[in-house]
Amino acid sequence: YSVVLTTPQTNGEALQVVQTDPAQNPSPPAIVVAPDGTAPPAPIASISADGTTVDGTGVSGSTIIVRDATGASLGTALVDGNGVFLVTLTTPQRDGELLEVRQADGSGNLSLPVPLVAPDLTAPVGLTASGAPDGTIVTGSGEVGATVTVSTAGGVALGSAVVGANGSYVVTLTPAQANGEALSAAQRDPAGNLGTPLALLAPDI
Repeated sequence: YSVVLTTPQTNGEALQVVQTDPAQNPSPPAIVVAPDGTAPPAPIASISADGTTVDGTGVSGSTIIVRDATGASLGTALVDGNGVFLVTLTTPQRDGELLEVRQADGSGNLSLPVPLVAPDLTAPVGLTASGAPDGTIVTGSGEVGATVTVSTAGGVALGSAVVGANGSYVVTLTPAQANGEALSAAQRDPAGNLGTPLALLAPDI
């Protein structure tokens, strides 16, 4: 025999099958379990301020999977009976990394991904700085998107510029520094992290 179901059963439902003879005598029911091809809903997730854990809510019994932008797993956890989960990341994420969180049910069906952005707690690095011979500008390289500020020894800002997509910057000094002044250059990323300042001397002309 073959019975076409009026409503497809694709979520692991328990069904009963009964046969009835011509005299309408029913057999004992046979129990069958429908296939589970239905993906669970996307979980609700957030990352901790220190970038070490991801927590949130999902479907009880599901497995939460956290991956990085390359698809590598950063940790898993089961959603408990209250619908809550906590994933401890194998590698803390503290530099604005892009992550995704999914939940998988017992049949392996995956939810849609939930995107997360890790906190940025890492100070920018790679700053270089050199002054022009006439004392009007400071040029160099740094972290893309960071703001480079050149200041006097007393901390007075003389100018700033954003590091471009090619990793370079040009800071125009106001006023020009052309008497051998002690200066410093420092870069701050968009998250507010300050890099180690560089000392430099203005030309003496």
